[in-house]
Amino acid sequence: MRPAFALVSILCASTLPAQIIAGINDSRSHGAVADSLLSLDEAIQLANGTIQLSALSTQERAQLTGISGVVGTLRINAATTPTITLERLLSNVVGQHHTHVHVVIEGISGPGGPPVLDGGSLPVTLPIRMNDATVDNLIIRGGQVGIEFDSTLHYHPSEYGEFGELRIEGQTAAGIRVLNPRNPSGQQAPLKLHAVHIHDTPIGIEIIDDSDFGNVDIDGEHVAIERCDIGIKVSVDSRGGDHVLQLMRSQVVDVGHCIVFAHRTPTSNSRWRTRLVHGVYRALDRAFDLTTNASATSTFELHHLDVRSGVASTSYALLAGPQTGHLSLLVTECTLRGPVDIAAGTATSSMRFLNNRCEGGGLSLSLTAGSGEVQWSNFTAFPIDVSAATSALPAPIAFDACEMVRSDITDRSVGRTTLSACFLGASTISSNVQNQRPQLTPWIGRSAVTPSDPPLGTFVDLSVDLHVGTAAVWLLGVDVSNPITSATPLRFYVDIGSALILPGLYQLTSRARLPIPNVRSLRGATFYFQAVQVPTQGQPQVPTVYLPAGGAIQIQ
Repeated sequence: MRPAFALVSILCASTLPAQIIAGINDSRSHGAVADSLLSLDEAIQLANGTIQLSALSTQERAQLTGISGVVGTLRINAATTPTITLERLLSNVVGQHHTHVHVVIEGISGPGGPPVLDGGSLPVTLPIRMNDATVDNLIIRGGQVGIEFDSTLHYHPSEYGEFGELRIEGQTAAGIRVLNPRNPSGQQAPLKLHAVHIHDTPIGIEIIDDSDFGNVDIDGEHVAIERCDIGIKVSVDSRGGDHVLQLMRSQVVDVGHCIVFAHRTPTSNSRWRTRLVHGVYRALDRAFDLTTNASATSTFELHHLDVRSGVASTSYALLAGPQTGHLSLLVTECTLRGPVDIAAGTATSSMRFLNNRCEGGGLSLSLTAGSGEVQWSNFTAFPIDVSAATSALPAPIAFDACEMVRSDITDRSVGRTTLSACFLGASTISSNVQNQRPQLTPWIGRSAVTPSDPPLGTFVDLSVDLHVGTAAVWLLGVDVSNPITSATPLRFYVDIGSALILPGLYQLTSRARLPIPNVRSLRGATFYFQAVQVPTQGQPQVPTVYLPAGGAIQIQ
């Protein structure tokens, strides 16, 4: 059991009624009440209070530990019950309304790994209808939907669901579906994901909200989604409320589309915020496909991501719109490969594009209201096109201290593009682009940290590629999973309080090799390496301190 889950159990045990652990030993999902084996569905009904302990046989009661109280933990030990095959739909996991019990469904790994819950072709393998449940260390296989989560049948204010150490595979519709959360008080009912691996299903995570004041709050870390048509699909037609989808240290790869976000009707006035930090998002077609046609603002924050689209004519690294959309977009420390197309048209809309590296695509901007800002970003083979509709923008789109290398700028508006202290390398600009204080030399450096998963006793390579007149030192510190990304102009993904300055001053193309001690206690530890670039020749256009995107490692 992970430490966070253990803490939940301790807190529940200290503040809630006495609880019983039910040990599942029936390979059939339902079995029969009062036979010799305790089934998963029987344990769910015990937790729900729909069958009583007195209905069990002596052999079934022998699977219960705890003197008295209610069944709160459903435990499957793979050593004795490696697979549970669903005979029919399981009972909804709802808990008991009159007794506040945090329901835990947990697996204990056996010689072959975690226990398997096989849903076959049933509509749902595991239906969770309460916001106060934990599912831990299981393989959820098959079913049309692996886990369906909502709080329509039982809602505890200020509580949350948690899914951890799960492998979800082979569904025919979606791995996890979060739908129609009931939240009459207006407070969020969060779902936390940790170390959840979803693969080989049409949709990895599907979020459907068409409720009145239905709040969604999904917070994930170390989530991996692979080999799906769509990694995450969000369909919203709700009225009122605030919604959050946040993923840290996660990856969505080898998928058709990484994230597809759509408000199904313009009348939806729910506010949505999607925030992604530290991750890899690589699609065969579109990485991010964001529809912002709701009457409330949709906020998207992308921080420290490796984003790559497919190569088809329909492919985009980032597609956001329509022209009339309500969009707030913040992109920082990202590498984007593939076309980027951004459109918005409300006074509250904004586009902030800070310290990014764009390669092998193109940037198309069509903003008729709001504001646009691009700072400290490098565009290589990435032409920039500003549409005629941008003529209506109150203030020009400002490119500050950027580099355009083989990246022409075409402004079709009435001159709503301004360059300030930018470098143009083999790039042309339209005559109506205002080019103030053009620079003759580039200065934006880059760094790399490889590998990201070094085993004990090996090494990690720290590389920089810097321009003449700049140098860098390396910082080593604890990786911050949820950094402060609203800071400007510098954002730290390393814990500055614990950071050390490594010996050495690096210039031009340099590499340092750092050994990883063969100390077992380091296994699983995460660190972040941050290059700190400074000018060495007093160039006024070069910031006193610049932070190229660094890299995190987790020692294996």
